[in-house]
Amino acid sequence: MADSSEESRPKRMRRDTSYKAKAFEKFKQLKSGNRNKYEVEELDSVYEVVDEKDYVKKVLSRQDEDWIVDDDGSGYIEDGRDIFDDDLDSESIAHAQASGKEKGKKRKKKAVSENAGKGNLQQMISNMPTKKKEEVKIDDDAMLSEILEEMDDASSGPLKAKLNKTIEDECSIKSRKQAAMDYMKSFSVPAKKPPSITIRTPKKEAKKENVPISCKKEVPDIKTEIVSPKGLATQKDNTSVIKKPQINGDLSSQPEVIKKEEESTIEDSEVPANDTEKIKIEDDFTQECFDDDLDMSLIEEFESQDVKNKIEEPEETMVDEWHAEFSTEWENQETEIDSSMLDKTDIPLVVNADGKKVFRFFWWDAYEDAEKHKGVIFLFGKTYSEKVKNYVSCCVAVRNINRQIFFLPRTHVLGDDGKPTDEPVTFKKLYEEVNDTIMKPLKISSFRARYVHKKYAFDPEVPAESDYMEVRYPPTDPKIDINSLRRAPRTFFRIFGGDSPFLELLLLERRIRGPCWLDISDPVPVNAPVSWCALEVSCSRPGELAVFTGEGGRQPPPPPPLVVLTMHMRTAINPKTLANEILMVSCLAHDRYALDGKTPHPPFKQHFCVFTNQSQHTLPLDIHEALNKYRATKVQKMGSEKALLNYLVAQMSKIDADLIVGHDLHGRQAALLADRLTRLDVRNFGKLGRLRTTEKKKLDRRLFAGRLVCDIKITAKELIKSKSYDLEALCQVVLKMKENQYMELEPGDIPKMYRTSDGIIKLISATMQDASYILRIMYELNAIPLALQITNIAGCVMSRTLLGGRSERNEFLLLHAFAEKDYIVPAKQQYKKNDDGAKQSARKKPTYSGGLVLEPKVGFYDKLVLLMDFNSLYPSIIQEYNICFTTLPASSGREDAPEMTLPSRDSAPGVLPTEIRKLVESRREVKKLMNTPDIPNEQRMQYNIRQMALKLTANSMYGCLGFSNSRFYARPLAALVTHKGREILMHTKDLVEKMGYDVVYGDTDSIMINTNLLEYDQVMKIGVRIKQEVNRLYRQVELDVDGVFKYLLLLKKKKYAAVTLSKGPDGKLYENREYKGLDIVRRDWSQVASESGKFVLEHILSDQSSDERGAAVQQYLCKLRSDLEEGRVPLPLLVITKQLTKDVKAYVDAQQQPHVRVALRMGEGRFRAGDTVPYVVCKDGTSNPPTQRTYHIEELKKRPDELKIDPQYYLAQQVHPVVSRICEPVEGVDAYLIAECLGVEAPRARGPSASASNREVGENAIRPEVRYRNVDRFRFRCVGCKAELEADEAGAWLGSQCSGDSCRYRPVDYLGHVQNQLTLAIRGYIERYYQCELTCEDPACSNASTRRLPLRFVRRHPVCFVCKQGVLYRTYNEGQLYLQISYFRYLMDPTRFTKTVLEYDVQEGYFTLMETVDEILNDSGYSVIDLTELFRGFEVTSKIFENNKQKVLPTMDEYNEEDEDDDL
Repeated sequence: MADSSEESRPKRMRRDTSYKAKAFEKFKQLKSGNRNKYEVEELDSVYEVVDEKDYVKKVLSRQDEDWIVDDDGSGYIEDGRDIFDDDLDSESIAHAQASGKEKGKKRKKKAVSENAGKGNLQQMISNMPTKKKEEVKIDDDAMLSEILEEMDDASSGPLKAKLNKTIEDECSIKSRKQAAMDYMKSFSVPAKKPPSITIRTPKKEAKKENVPISCKKEVPDIKTEIVSPKGLATQKDNTSVIKKPQINGDLSSQPEVIKKEEESTIEDSEVPANDTEKIKIEDDFTQECFDDDLDMSLIEEFESQDVKNKIEEPEETMVDEWHAEFSTEWENQETEIDSSMLDKTDIPLVVNADGKKVFRFFWWDAYEDAEKHKGVIFLFGKTYSEKVKNYVSCCVAVRNINRQIFFLPRTHVLGDDGKPTDEPVTFKKLYEEVNDTIMKPLKISSFRARYVHKKYAFDPEVPAESDYMEVRYPPTDPKIDINSLRRAPRTFFRIFGGDSPFLELLLLERRIRGPCWLDISDPVPVNAPVSWCALEVSCSRPGELAVFTGEGGRQPPPPPPLVVLTMHMRTAINPKTLANEILMVSCLAHDRYALDGKTPHPPFKQHFCVFTNQSQHTLPLDIHEALNKYRATKVQKMGSEKALLNYLVAQMSKIDADLIVGHDLHGRQAALLADRLTRLDVRNFGKLGRLRTTEKKKLDRRLFAGRLVCDIKITAKELIKSKSYDLEALCQVVLKMKENQYMELEPGDIPKMYRTSDGIIKLISATMQDASYILRIMYELNAIPLALQITNIAGCVMSRTLLGGRSERNEFLLLHAFAEKDYIVPAKQQYKKNDDGAKQSARKKPTYSGGLVLEPKVGFYDKLVLLMDFNSLYPSIIQEYNICFTTLPASSGREDAPEMTLPSRDSAPGVLPTEIRKLVESRREVKKLMNTPDIPNEQRMQYNIRQMALKLTANSMYGCLGFSNSRFYARPLAALVTHKGREILMHTKDLVEKMGYDVVYGDTDSIMINTNLLEYDQVMKIGVRIKQEVNRLYRQVELDVDGVFKYLLLLKKKKYAAVTLSKGPDGKLYENREYKGLDIVRRDWSQVASESGKFVLEHILSDQSSDERGAAVQQYLCKLRSDLEEGRVPLPLLVITKQLTKDVKAYVDAQQQPHVRVALRMGEGRFRAGDTVPYVVCKDGTSNPPTQRTYHIEELKKRPDELKIDPQYYLAQQVHPVVSRICEPVEGVDAYLIAECLGVEAPRARGPSASASNREVGENAIRPEVRYRNVDRFRFRCVGCKAELEADEAGAWLGSQCSGDSCRYRPVDYLGHVQNQLTLAIRGYIERYYQCELTCEDPACSNASTRRLPLRFVRRHPVCFVCKQGVLYRTYNEGQLYLQISYFRYLMDPTRFTKTVLEYDVQEGYFTLMETVDEILNDSGYSVIDLTELFRGFEVTSKIFENNKQKVLPTMDEYNEEDEDDDL
């Protein structure tokens, strides 16, 4: 190798020494700073010559415009002087240049400007304009270049390596995901695919001269819209079929996209090669580029490909065209309201039906600050202004909302001894005591009182109907609490309404049910505004506020359109302060989002991205040039994080959004934004909301006060089911994106992308793309129209509805219902206390029995299984049995549910059943309207949203009864509902079985019936017959057919996999897969385990035979094992993720939690509560358990020589548990076979009970070879040769000669030694038993062995303290100990030698050893059953019959019930 390297080195010829000296001299001059002289050309004039009149006009126009930008929060004061353009942002420059084009010379427009901090010399120099000049190329001088090459030889290697490493880091995410995806594609699944997702279309072979045109729904790159056939070959799994576009020189019409789920075909446009230059691509970035399924992970792949037949169009030209079109669209569609035209003292008024002028507005949100503004509610909404011909934001302050309390009088006045007297309580006596004992001590100067008749149904100590004294007094006075009185009141004993919030009082009194049009009769303009709204009005008292319901029999107008702002942030951890810093924010805005119309198109009209760099790093030198070429969106580069936040606040104040959309906005992003605003002391942070405030305490809770906030993560949790609710998972579930198509950036990747300008551009594109995904998800879920409908139904505040609080929505619905019927509502309980005064957890399970889950008949069913369920079971039960606070006696609140007496059939309907009936009937009417054939699609969509809102509200009504923190919490009512649900399910099961069908499983409100049929229509007829038999028994409860399973793999309770069948409109059957509760949908498994489970399920739930399934599974597992052992499995498939439920330092058992260990090792501030920690299990040269050999991916990269992936762990504790659980009921595949294919050791793989579960059919467990199959053999040492011998149970080992060459001893010759060794062996097993080592029943749990006994037990078994799910059992139990000792006795029993004649001494030796074993075995109580102790409870003595007292002995069923109670 050395010779070859020397031969490849170029040989140099000798040169003259003087020539070298001249070259070195020249190089020395260059290094010393002496450059070649250049001829400076004549500079062009950079000034625009204007006269004095034009100059004054320009200065005045600038003063009128709002063009000044704050500098790091300090701000400028306009005094009429000119400033430099570098201090402006790009929008101001563009506006100024646009006005200057008409009068002066055309200037070159800058695409971006930098708001850098003052005093930064490096950024000032980088911003200086430079003139192109002739450069001296060193390559032209051959001798000088050769010298420089020699000097750079030593440093070129590390430089290239560093450059390559940077590129590798940037491509790491894409390459890792692509490698994992390619690896999983290598396993082909020959299973039959469901017909619903298989669409076959003829494929055409791509020709070189043809150019495929990408469509708007599948744009792989934001820079290139035309890709080559070679580039498209890498996307053979795209989910679209692109039809041939009409190419007539203009491509304004985009190609049609037909969505498919599996296969796709790309038809090439037949365009001659010589005509490709005539094609023009017109892309609307607003409508297209952010509305498509961009795969940013493919950017670098497409850029790196060398495409021979690519259309020769300059990239800069295409980007310029995009930017020009985008900028034009921005200017045309941006509808900024000129606030200078609005006079806040001139309130726009309308004339109502009574001819009176009122201020009419639509309120969206309400805000209450009971500490600073007592008795004041701020209503934020929109009103129409004739001056600007548009809707503008407004704030209405409803003041003087009085407190309202009710005093429940006694029947008789209490005496001094606390006992009632004969004197009745009158209104005068009650009034005097309230005034003397409460009002005067609290210094309440004025109050009003009256007698009213009210009802109460929530406490057995309070009468159902009674007279109350209602008292109202000013809100500035203190609250009244009966517990604060010095002595017990004599004329009253209860006070209601003391803690009622002012917002609740306003909504109930004025009967405001959600966002609607409101009229203010006497509006008062505000001189000192308290909000940032365009208009502000004050309402002096609540009586001036009224709901506008329409005029002339017409409905009120629809809600005004919303201004929507979508924001997404990128953060990075500062290595010095370990604090998260905001580096980039992208925003999308739309100013007319109409909730009663279709989804807006384009989805947004305005967009910008602002970014900065970390303080300890500098931006690349070519960042300005890269940003000038980037035309996709408006980019603003700021000099610091504080400047970025100031810019963001200014832009959000300018847009004045009514709705802010984001992902995890109420979680991390709002908290982080509030923290950075506070730490950096940003003064104008209040403009993020609509309420003027300078208070930074608890800023994250009121950061966007006055604006609606939609967190799609919270909304998606309520509307859809998903394995995870991060942005990647939501894109796959909602937007139907393919797996690995979304590029998720890890926290450590963002600083790496700041190293190059190309990385920053990609980060900007990815951030804007994520913002567009968030907006599209909100549109797809119809989150805002649905929230509006739910809020109007419940009568609460829309901002609270968007937070996903179902209990609060149900509370307001019942509050309105009870208030309308003159009921006093129960008080709001913040929390409940236990006996010791501690707060009760909101997550605590109910103290009553819930729904019934039938014991599943585990197995694999290849005949059709019928799934039936009850429609809205719990709401139907409430209606069926008229369960309500008003129908059941309040005194039964302390009784158990089964003992409660149901109301009679002829009793009046209660409030709760009435409200549910209204919701159900309204939904039926809406569904009828929705099925009307001639209605527009927009109206049909509104009906669908309405019926969905009604369904969600009705189904959640039961929740307020069982939620302990709800003010309508009623445990007896909730227990009664669940009791009747269990009763109905059991009765339905019995009825189905009487009809001759087998019920294999049931859960709360559904049952699965095995029909043993293969015809779909016959199964549906059976379902109809069962439905009719069950529904005739009830009036409101209704059973219906929910689906048919073609295959069902039933594993255990709430865990099954199935293939569902459904008949389409065309009469064809379509298949779909359904997984519930399986390990493959859990996040704490590695992807290789999940994919293994999916692969096995694909084969099990297919039309293959059992032999084909078993062969495919074995082949897959063997290949996976070899790939893991040889390191061919990509790293992303081995990553395990687990979420931190609390702060890292709050974990007590941090060393037992693998993800906590990794988080602690990665440093403080890297991971916080709620973050998911990724890690892998490696071999680190130690013998530590797997939980202590977990490492982050970055650690694995930094220490490749020390850390290696542990394949045995992934095979034994990741793949094997998942696959073995799935295959347990499948014939032909068992745990032994899986362990053998994976090379897993049998003890860990099969567990202690595997020997019994894996016996072959027909085996006789009494036979010794079967019974003692898995015990340890007896081994002893020879006294002669010291060799270890094993007792052979098949032969007379005690009399056999030693196997040693020179040893002639027999074991019987040293019988005493054998006896001692036998005793020591037995004692060793006994000692092992008394060590009480416990292990988790879950093979995947990291708790391999422990002697720690948890305090929590379930059915007399301790619960594992690591996984919190499985139970702990002994690794060596009493049964195994007894079996081992019994084996030794069998081994020493001479009577088993029936065909062999033993010598006398050998026979006596066997008896001696057997007696030794019997002495120990007789001390064991495992084999002894004392019937006296067992049946002592049934002993009858003479004392029972004394005094002629007869007692009934308990039955066995009663004893079993007592045992079950003890278990609970």
